[in-house]
Amino acid sequence: PGPLGNVGPNAINQVEGVTGLSVRVSNPNGTGGGGGDSVRSVTQDDYARARQELRAKLFDGALAQMQQQRSVIDNGLFIVPDSFFIADVQDETYDRFVGEQADTLNLSMRIQVSAIAVSPEDLNAIAGNALQTSVPEGFSLLAAVADKGEVVEEGTGTRVVYYINARGMAGAQIDVNQVRRLVRGKSVGEAQRILQSNFALSQAPQITVQPAWVGRLLNRVPFVSLRIEPEVTRE
Repeated sequence: PGPLGNVGPNAINQVEGVTGLSVRVSNPNGTGGGGGDSVRSVTQDDYARARQELRAKLFDGALAQMQQQRSVIDNGLFIVPDSFFIADVQDETYDRFVGEQADTLNLSMRIQVSAIAVSPEDLNAIAGNALQTSVPEGFSLLAAVADKGEVVEEGTGTRVVYYINARGMAGAQIDVNQVRRLVRGKSVGEAQRILQSNFALSQAPQITVQPAWVGRLLNRVPFVSLRIEPEVTRE
């Protein structure tokens, strides 16, 4: 078969088997016409590659469609791109068999795709819990925001390991009732010094005595706690 069948004169001189005892053979002329061509054929690797490439395209299309869903838009959900998985394969049809001579392979696939959608509020809550242990003593966490990170480990179904970068703002803990107890009956200057020494303030506290004529006459914080109205401004 093939080019190996092209031999010179008298190269064919033996008959195999019992028949070779009673007959002889020779080829006074050389043989020709044997040849071969390299052709493409379908392999299992072609199947796997077609399946992988088509799934990636279908996942991209699924992400675009999911982002347009009303439930996702109304709730501001973030769809984790690397969390996509196939919930159900409804059709997977190749137009060639493995081993069949062909230059192309086409795959038709219909699948049901699912993914993890995360609420920003949930991410911020996780960030707040993570930052809580880093808040200095005497301070409280005022706000926490989670920035989306990378997927560490792709999962299947409803599990995926996912990085988030947490940022937060902490402010000094100020008990307004404690403020009233500390400053009641004190002069304005003394009340300011007391507040600065007891709380981590970014600037000197402002104390206003009303009505104005009382402030000019007494320059003192009221003795009655109910008449003192602390106001804390976060910066």
